[in-house]
Amino acid sequence: MQAEPLPEQITVSWAKPYQCEDAANDYFFAFSVWRRESSNPFDPECEPGLEGQGYTKIANTLSTQGDRYAYNDKDVFRGRTYCYRILGIFTKRTE
Repeated sequence: MQAEPLPEQITVSWAKPYQCEDAANDYFFAFSVWRRESSNPFDPECEPGLEGQGYTKIANTLSTQGDRYAYNDKDVFRGRTYCYRILGIFTKRTE
């Protein structure tokens, strides 16, 4: 994952294709983007969501920029340190 600070936003991007994008039965759906101020160096192990770790979900997205997935965070303030986490969303779809 990369974060690029720009004057009015931070562009967060990550590798495309995502290694689990071709999950069995087409279960991969999208990504959720989470943010907190300051870092939290915990190691999540297949926990759904990031509640209780100080993160707030700010988006669900499948947007791309070139050969990467990306999210443009426009709700940022100069001088603050942000930490982002990206989670894959998997769902069983009805037909």
